[in-house]
Amino acid sequence: MIIPSVPEPGEHLFRTSDGFLLDYFVRGSGPPLIILPPAWGIGSFYLQDGLADLEEKFTLIYLEFRSNAKSTRRNSEVMTSWHLADDVEALRQELKLDTIPRLMGHSGGGTTALWYAIRYPEKVDSLVLLNHQLEDFDDTQSMGVILAQKRDDPRFHDALEAWTSSWDDLSDFEFAETIKKFLPVYFYDPSRASASPLATLKEAPLWNYQMLHL
Repeated sequence: MIIPSVPEPGEHLFRTSDGFLLDYFVRGSGPPLIILPPAWGIGSFYLQDGLADLEEKFTLIYLEFRSNAKSTRRNSEVMTSWHLADDVEALRQELKLDTIPRLMGHSGGGTTALWYAIRYPEKVDSLVLLNHQLEDFDDTQSMGVILAQKRDDPRFHDALEAWTSSWDDLSDFEFAETIKKFLPVYFYDPSRASASPLATLKEAPLWNYQMLHL
């Protein structure tokens, strides 16, 4: 499927039917592949880096959800997966696609991709889910086992000490610093975390994280 009006590579803004701005990035060329990052404020830049090889075969379209990047900040009542699916639908309409041929989501973005398929089953042809989350599924027990194993490894001590359950006193910059310090926990070899594009994160909106983790 070819996008009827292929956007130029780069960053784009458009206004939704209810008057709010949504931000998205276009990279590569070929059939469209819409990519959803988590909506809690980390943005899509790490996926733009990690999925760059796909640009040779696809037009990669990275959506920045409401309250992310240059997209309009919305009220907390509409920061749910149900509402985030509407952002995907708005992008489909903006691109004039009859259906989304491929919808990819990573982590919380995968949750939104699933919600989009539930809400608009006739508008998406296929899903690509990368380490996606299942909303309302409690995986704290399995996560606890993994963290317990890492606590016995001195290479992870600093990263685990950086994490906290209280966010009230953190600025967006401090929240980003906490994310970067905790980043090695996601790696089998923590020394590789420094090569991740997330290691250059400047700030992350704490408000988004709080709204999506209530």
